Amino acid sequence: MVPLKRRKLVSSHTENVEAKGSETTVKFPQIVIFLVERKMGASRRVFLSQLGRSKGFKVEELYSERITHVVSENNCIDEVRTWLESHVRGQSLPPAHLLDVSWYTESMRAGHPVEILERHKLQEQQDNESEDVFSVPNYACQRRTTLQNHNTVLTVCPSESTYCVCDD
Repeated sequence: MVPLKRRKLVSSHTENVEAKGSETTVKFPQIVIFLVERKMGASRRVFLSQLGRSKGFKVEELYSERITHVVSENNCIDEVRTWLESHVRGQSLPPAHLLDVSWYTESMRAGHPVEILERHKLQEQQDNESEDVFSVPNYACQRRTTLQNHNTVLTVCPSESTYCVCDD
C-alpha cells in the first residue's frame, strides 16, 4: 500500500514566488484575495490561485486581517461565514467582500478587478418551502379511494373510514 502524498503548505513569505524562483509582480496591491476551498476542491483552488497570481492579483493561502475579498464557489453567505469563523479561531473577522467565483473569473478574463455587482455577492440561502409530495402507490389496493366510488370491491369499508384498504 502506497502512503498518501501530503499537500505542501505555502508559507506567507513565499506566497508570491513561483516554482521557477522569479517573483510575480503584484499589479493590484490594494486587493488581497482568499479562495475558500470548501466545495471548490484543493486542485481547483491551487489552479485559480496560480492564475490570479499570474494576472497580478495578490492571492493569500491563509486567511488573515489583510484579506479584502473572499471568493467562494457553490456556497451561500452563511456557509462561508461559518467556515471562516471555524478557521479563524477566536480572531475577529475583518470586513471583507464575500464574493462568488464569477467575480474572480470575470476579473481574470478582464485582467483587472471588475466592479462588484449584486450578482457577484454571495446570496442568502433561499429556504424552499417543501411542497406536498404526492406519490401514487404501485398497487391498486394501496391507492386512495373515496367511499363514493362505484367500484364496490375497493370501497367496502367501515363507515368511519375515509379511505379503504384492501386486505389480501
